[in-house]
Amino acid sequence: MLRATALIEFGISGFVNLRGRFGIEFGDMDVALPQYPGVVLPTNFVRFWGIDVDAAVGVNGPSWSNSDFTGFDISGLDFNLMLNMRNLATAPLPELGSMKWFTLNAVIPEISFEPFLEFRVPELPANLPKLTVNLTYDVPTLSVPVPWIDYAVSQPTTTLPGLPAMLNFPGQPDLPALPDIPNFGFNVDANPYLQISHLPNLSLFDFLNINGSLTFKRIEYTATLNDGSTVDTWAIVMNSVDGGVFAGVNGPASNSDATGLSVAGVDGAMAILVPKDSADKRRWVAAAGTGNAVSLVGLPELTISATNFAVELNKSLGTATGGTANSSLVDFHANPLSVLMDDGSTVTITHPA
Repeated sequence: MLRATALIEFGISGFVNLRGRFGIEFGDMDVALPQYPGVVLPTNFVRFWGIDVDAAVGVNGPSWSNSDFTGFDISGLDFNLMLNMRNLATAPLPELGSMKWFTLNAVIPEISFEPFLEFRVPELPANLPKLTVNLTYDVPTLSVPVPWIDYAVSQPTTTLPGLPAMLNFPGQPDLPALPDIPNFGFNVDANPYLQISHLPNLSLFDFLNINGSLTFKRIEYTATLNDGSTVDTWAIVMNSVDGGVFAGVNGPASNSDATGLSVAGVDGAMAILVPKDSADKRRWVAAAGTGNAVSLVGLPELTISATNFAVELNKSLGTATGGTANSSLVDFHANPLSVLMDDGSTVTITHPA
């Protein structure tokens, strides 16, 4: 084993950026692959870990150096990252060739959505959200599905070794020494991930609150606008299974002074569209979902009964050419946007412009 520490900044797939004081470790590790039961695969690994680092998850990042960033700005992140490489000299399963696995799991204590004040993340609960990345590289053609490392078996927990005091990036305060973090969870499912999960609540426009175990991902999407033009975008998509939506004031619905409409049992998706062309400052947000229980909050004199409740949102944000407010809308009827949900189902946004 070889271990070192350094001040590092790096990016992952153009969606996740990290900077701060990291540890680096090199070694060997046996892993389990569910697609090959009973086989122990020797790998070489490069491990990065960080304590109290900054992260930016979104488009046009990172947030600390690009004013066009759109996405989640995260502080105080603790993470463990593994790059596993099949040991070509000793490993079985030669059909895997030089396949590599890249896995990150992180705990999020502070998070905000930039640059729009219309989107807010309320105070986080004790069960903190997580940032998870699980990718593969150099995958050969196989007769079985892509094999993912099962960390729930191979390494469900790990220790994040403490880090020494060191100078910080220019303009930032120096970094004090930090102790070990034992029993850091690393039981990442054997599936592809590039997401923020377990986000409990998101507030939009100080009127709409979405709650539940929210999961965010990034996908490519070509938006057709109401003038017939098309825009290649990154869609930051959110899905919630059996969550809730509150529309009103002083939300969410759990607040004692909330007044509005509450919908429970919501299966829905939301997408924030950001043009791939960084010179294009237009943004769009859309959502679709269904709910099975509707109630009025803060209005005891009124009652309501509804079934097959549907929620839809289609709105423009940002600025158009010349600095004027963006007034274009996306025609999702022309090109529907399908979002894969955590339970394997699909929600499709099909609103006309």
